[in-house]
Amino acid sequence: MKAPPDPIYRIILWVLVADVVIGACLALAGEFIWPSAALRYTGVGLAVLAGLLYLFFRWLGRRAGGREWP
Repeated sequence: MKAPPDPIYRIILWVLVADVVIGACLALAGEFIWPSAALRYTGVGLAVLAGLLYLFFRWLGRRAGGREWP
């Protein structure tokens, strides 16, 4: 029997997706609305970091997905 999907795992993934979107919006705002290099770099950094964490958690979930549970 395969382990059931954990709801906290899905919440973590959705929060990371939201972080990527927020980071992209910050980067675009720093480029076009308020010309601010700090805002642009912060947005890009947030988007990249959240994207890498998203990929890590997807990999971790796939690896643990095949485990059996009692």
